[in-house]
Formats: sequence, structure tokens, C-alpha cells
Amino acid sequence: MPIADPGDRDDARGLVAEGSPSTLLIPFGIALIALGYFVARFRFLCDDAFISFRYARNLAEGLGLRFNLGVEAPVEGYTDLGWILLIAPFEWLALDVGAWSQGISVACAVALLFYVVTFVARRTGLRSLPATAAGLMFAAHPTVGVWATSGLGTMPLALALFGTFERLLGDPERPRGVQAGIFGAAAVLLRADGIYWLGVIFVIAAVGAARERRVGLVRAIVACGAIVAATFSGHLLFRLGYYGEWLPQTARAKVVPSARFYQRGLYYLVASWLEIPWNCGVLVAGAWLALRRRVWALPCLGFVGASYLYPVLVGGDFMAMWRFLLPAVPFVAILSGMFVDEVLRVRGALAASAVAVAMLATTVPVAFDAQLTPRALREACHFRWRDPYYTEREIWARMKFNTKQWSVVGRALAEHTHEGASIVTGTVGAIGYFSRRFLYDRNGLVTRGVSEAAPEPTELGNPGHDRTVPSAFFAEFGPTYRSASLFRGDRSERRLYRRSMAATGKPLRIIYLKPSEGYPPDTCLVLVSYADDGG
Repeated sequence: MPIADPGDRDDARGLVAEGSPSTLLIPFGIALIALGYFVARFRFLCDDAFISFRYARNLAEGLGLRFNLGVEAPVEGYTDLGWILLIAPFEWLALDVGAWSQGISVACAVALLFYVVTFVARRTGLRSLPATAAGLMFAAHPTVGVWATSGLGTMPLALALFGTFERLLGDPERPRGVQAGIFGAAAVLLRADGIYWLGVIFVIAAVGAARERRVGLVRAIVACGAIVAATFSGHLLFRLGYYGEWLPQTARAKVVPSARFYQRGLYYLVASWLEIPWNCGVLVAGAWLALRRRVWALPCLGFVGASYLYPVLVGGDFMAMWRFLLPAVPFVAILSGMFVDEVLRVRGALAASAVAVAMLATTVPVAFDAQLTPRALREACHFRWRDPYYTEREIWARMKFNTKQWSVVGRALAEHTHEGASIVTGTVGAIGYFSRRFLYDRNGLVTRGVSEAAPEPTELGNPGHDRTVPSAFFAEFGPTYRSASLFRGDRSERRLYRRSMAATGKPLRIIYLKPSEGYPPDTCLVLVSYADDGG
């Protein structure tokens, strides 16, 4: 998009004209090894992924895009229609949708890595060392490692957004508007808020077209925009016709605009800088590159800056390792490689190598729970206000553990409750998928009317969980159980637990789970009945 500085670009073009292995395959191979390590280290399934899995299964079984069956108007409790449509065939084939979703996501991560390395080698003119640094800054970034296997469509979204950017702006002589539009349409469907990042790309492209008076780019923007607009409008009309709403239920449940809401989002961003300092350092590096008129510095810096603004606008995210910042990581990697390249030109190979090592050293340690900033400073920017402070790796470990626990609860409910049973719960992913039971969602993601009835929170809690209702809210619907949870310990402890709960007047049902049936040893499912306990 920007015009190259002819004074120092000719040698770079010569290096990449042939796409030599030293500037493409070797950096990709080195980075791919790193990506494989971090993907294996952080492999997990997020509980929220099972919400999409349940929608996909109901669709595959001909029951429609709905979470609970038997509801007059279905509820859009997801934000990733495209991802649901992509994984539904695996449900129809009765395959392990969790494993296949992880495989697709990992494949997207590998494709995005190759895309980034190809971009820096062929478009920005980076040599072998800077190209390797760029590849490693993507592959070893903890956000990539965690969200490459989550079961969510986060990584496919990042690939679709980068594809839109590259197809529209990557070749100044031949902008490919239709191909960019196809990538953009995928981004619109993969996330309801994908249109935000696409808007950023359109602004960057429009600024470049106006500044350089490129008619071809204007035509490409119009072609891409038409495809994106048609997809977005079609999705919107489908939502209105099928669900009767302009917005997904998740937006109603999670967004609580207020000064404190945006403050929490700002804490989310600053906390990411404290745990991964290069997330902030790249802004300084990008600004320096822009002052030196490096090609692609301003477009990449603009996308990173806008991506950093997004979590502030939506009040942050409770999930681990900065999921909302993933779309920025490819551009962080490109700026990082360009920074190393500039140091290489000015100071030589030794200084450039030291800079590359420093960038990795301020990015990777959080993956091993090693912190580079004082705990007191990190706690001052703690944004999960309902919980005590945990490091991001600890949050990831808790998420992984919770998914396993809730999967056991769901399996036990499927085996030990009747098909017409209904349960009030605040976690609907794995419990809902494995149990197949009707769930009343206290957070309002899959239950209509909760977010509207929930009182305005006087104090915000964890991002995405501010609007909630007590179990008593569902009394008029007559649920079977007000809660379902696992209890672990020996039988004497369970008897004490039974007596203490019985003292409250709430009927209990305790089901001892058998290790021979695949359950953890010494575990029981505790069901608290709704009837006769006042809700």
C-alpha cells in the first residue's frame, strides 16, 4: 500500500524475487517447530466451544440452529455461525467434533504462519534473519499457542482477517478485491464482531488509496466491500427472521456500557502489556519504522492499534491469554521482523540478533508462568474483578480443568437423569453438550429474557458475566434441578455434606459415579432439586 523508499529497498527486492529457501522455507520451518511445541503445550478445549458444538449437533440432526429444544423462538447463543456451519458435518458423520475442530484450528494456525512468513519475505523484503524473527514472533506468541486448539473459531477468524488485508493490500500493482471479499465474508460469519476488524482494514485501504490516488485499489475496495456488505446484510436478515432479534443474545448478555465497563477493558489491555511487554513495545518499534518510512509500517501499526482498542470497547474478556488480541498477532510479527531488519541495516547482524532475542524474551516467558513485571503492578491492573488475581497461564489451567469437570457433569446427567429433566446452571457448554438436557442459563447466553430481567449490576465482575439472575428467577418454569455439581471425597465426607445440605431444606440427590464407567475415582454427582426449596 505505501510507496517504498527507493533508497534502501532495491537490495531487498533482489533477495526475495526468487522466493529463495533462505528467505521463506527455512524461516517457516524453524517457526513451524516452535508452533508445534506451543500448540502441544497448550492443547485444550474451551467450555464455550461446546455451546457451538451443541448448536452444530442440533443442526446436523435436523433440529435447527437452537440450543434448547421445545422452545417456541430459538435463541442465538453463539457469535460464530460460520464456525458452526463448518463443524456441523462432523457431527452429522458422528465424528469427534472436539478433535476435528482442534485439527481445523491448528491447520489454520499453520496456514497463517506460512502466510505471515510469505508476506514478510515477498512483500516487505525481509532477509533470512528478520524473516525468521517474524515467524517466531507469531509461532511462539502465547496467544497463538493457547487459541490454536480451543475448539472456537478464533484462529480461523485471524486467518480470514489477515487474508482480507493481504489480498486487498499485499500487491500494490494488483489488489484482489474479490478474493479479499471472500476472506472478508468468512470473517463476518466466523464472528459477529468480525465486521469491526474489517472496518479497520477498509479505513487503512481507503487512506492509502486517497494518498496515492490508486484507482485500482479503489475498485478493489468497492468489490471487497460489496461482498462483505452482502454477507453481513444476509446474516443480519437471517438473524432477524430466524431469531427475531437484530443482535445475538451474547451481545445483550455481555455488554454493560459504563465508565467502569471501559475501565475494565483498559485494564485488560494494560495487563496484556505487563505480562507480554513486547505487545506494548511493538507500538514503539512500529512508530520508529513509520518515521523511517518503512513499507507496511503504518498499515500494520494501524491494525495493531485498532485491535488494541477493541477489548477496551467491549469491556475485556475473562478467557486466558488475550483471545481478543489474536487478530493483531500476525501484524505484531510483521512489525517485529521489520524492526529486526532495520536494526540489521543500521547496526549489523549481532545487534539485530540481540534485538530478536530480546523480543522473544519479552513475549514467551508468560507461557511458562514466568513474569517480567512486579506482581503488585499486575494486580493493580487485575480485570477479573470477581476472582482473585491469577496469571494467564493459571487461568488457562483453570479453564482446562473446568472443561473436564463440566464434561463429567454432563455425562453423568445424561446417564442418571430422565430425558425431560431441566437444570439451572451458569455454565452451559460441556454440561449442555454431553447431557443433552434442557438448561436454564443464569447468565442469559442461551435463555431469552435473562439479560433484560437481570438488575443493572452495581459492581461489575468478570468480563462477560455481569448480568446474571438467581436460580429463583426460573421458578415459574418449574426446572427439575436448581444445580448440578461434582463432589469429591470419601463417603463419610459425603454423608456430612448430605446432612448439612438437608438442614437447609433443599432436597438432594447424590449419585455415586463408578470409575469402571470412566468417571474419576471417589466422585459423586450432587443434584439439588428445585421443588420444595423456595427456588
